[in-house]
Amino acid sequence: MALPNAPAWDTAESCMWFEIAYKAHTILCWIDALCFRTSLGATSVSEGACRGALKAHWSRIKALALSHAEAGHLDFKKGILRPFVWLTDKSFA
Repeated sequence: MALPNAPAWDTAESCMWFEIAYKAHTILCWIDALCFRTSLGATSVSEGACRGALKAHWSRIKALALSHAEAGHLDFKKGILRPFVWLTDKSFA
């Protein structure tokens, strides 16, 4: 299944923002570069390596993000208007 919107790399935070389809809308999700490297097998913390890991592990990432959304495990961050799912190393353990 294709991503609803193209993932966006946040250079300042070294993380990937992306959306998943959830019920009648989309949920914003966040994974930082270190998590991609330590939990998803990215060869480095570069944007390209993280994008490759996102693509390679999309089914697993999507399932975990949906699980967090269903459970109401949403985070908030100053400057971000929408709640989001923050996937960490602990999410993939």
